[in-house]
Amino acid sequence: MAFFSVADVPAAFNALLRECPAELRGIYDNFKEYYIAGKPNSGRQRATRPRHVPTLWNQFETAVSKSRRTNNVSEDWHNRFQVVIGKHHPDLFTAIIELQKEQGSAEVCITELALAKKFKTAPNRKWTELQHWLEGIAAEYGSIPTLEYLERLGDTINIS
Repeated sequence: MAFFSVADVPAAFNALLRECPAELRGIYDNFKEYYIAGKPNSGRQRATRPRHVPTLWNQFETAVSKSRRTNNVSEDWHNRFQVVIGKHHPDLFTAIIELQKEQGSAEVCITELALAKKFKTAPNRKWTELQHWLEGIAAEYGSIPTLEYLERLGDTINIS
């Protein structure tokens, strides 16, 4: 569902639901409540939105625009900064000193980039290939049937 346009997620989910084996129905109902449609009103209770709306987890626009799908760069910085400080919860003075050092380091990097220095930031080949496959499949979106699109995505994405 993450690689359908946000507007088409409910229809694609329903198409998949029609193919769902009966023993998996509980999983689909849970997914629908928490990620797709929310909880419908029943009796005196109001309908609720899904806990995780599709706009939060959807990756279709990211694949089409060939953007990064993760925040690994931010996480790398955070982990490196935590190692530099040497504490999980530094006091204010230590944090300010380290942030000043980080600012100096960032200014050096900006200067080096302005002088056309190349930095090695090549992502893992496995993830680059996956990104290209997903971009190719996303480019076919709308021109192939929903279930075939899902099948292609399933063949491409390997969770292991």
